[in-house]
Amino acid sequence: MALSLHDIQEIIRRKNWLSGQFIGASSTARIIIIAEKPSLNFKKNPEKRSRGNFNSDSRADKLFGKYVSKFLKGAYVTDMVKKEGLPGADFVAEWNEESQYKRILTAELRATNPKVVGLMSRKVEKLFNKEFPEYRERSIYISQPAYIVRYNKRTRWDRQFTQLRKLAGSL
Repeated sequence: MALSLHDIQEIIRRKNWLSGQFIGASSTARIIIIAEKPSLNFKKNPEKRSRGNFNSDSRADKLFGKYVSKFLKGAYVTDMVKKEGLPGADFVAEWNEESQYKRILTAELRATNPKVVGLMSRKVEKLFNKEFPEYRERSIYISQPAYIVRYNKRTRWDRQFTQLRKLAGSL
């Protein structure tokens, strides 16, 4: 039986992980963007945890939200690993240690039925394409928000989000 997004969020809440969420105007967006794992922001600011990942007050998250709204109107954004991890930790090992991560991401993909998948790091792109080869033809790499802000690479995001929108429109 397929899990609904509500069921998924309940499983994640019980484990004290962070769930994906919709960003932008549409909760029926057919684009999903997948990152590695939640940032340590919520370890430092637990009172903001209820906002979900990518909804903090950081410049990177605010800019990311603006780009999703401007170029895509909306998207479902989630992580492969659902709990905060230490920077520099082995992301693939974290993914492989917890079998629930794949089950939950599979359910999120089924529930959102994306036309396009944005993969927010080269590590995510490599692992996702290995674990979910059926999405390879409709997935695209996009840079991480922190990288875009830190190195002032908005023109890169302009190109990447335009590609995301075009790919979504062509399918």
